[in-house]
Amino acid sequence: MIINKFKYYFYFFTSLVLLSACQHEKTNNHLHQLFVFGTLVDINIWHDDVNTINNAIDKISETFNQMHQQWHAWKPGRLQKINHALQQGKSLMLSEDEASFIQKTIDYSLASKHLFNPTIGKVINLWGFHT
Repeated sequence: MIINKFKYYFYFFTSLVLLSACQHEKTNNHLHQLFVFGTLVDINIWHDDVNTINNAIDKISETFNQMHQQWHAWKPGRLQKINHALQQGKSLMLSEDEASFIQKTIDYSLASKHLFNPTIGKVINLWGFHT
């Protein structure tokens, strides 16, 4: 009985010592912050190559800023063009990405029983929440 306990503790502590010797390769953690979509977005990248990190941050920043510009509810962009056309009863061609994005917003609205509702822009504008 004492020997079994001794074996158990021996294996347990030996395992701890062996596992504590395992270390991940050291990589650089780079933090970057963007202001898009009306909020701060934190980007954390772990990688050794600074050029790769900078390229990734530039690509993410460019993509988010394009999305921010095109899908801004109050400023000129693609969303405003779509909304104006629909308000005037006109049709317009959507890209595959735009159609998918709009379908997702509809799905989220239905799934949340309209607690998430992307069509309340005029009400938000009247309340002045976007200012």
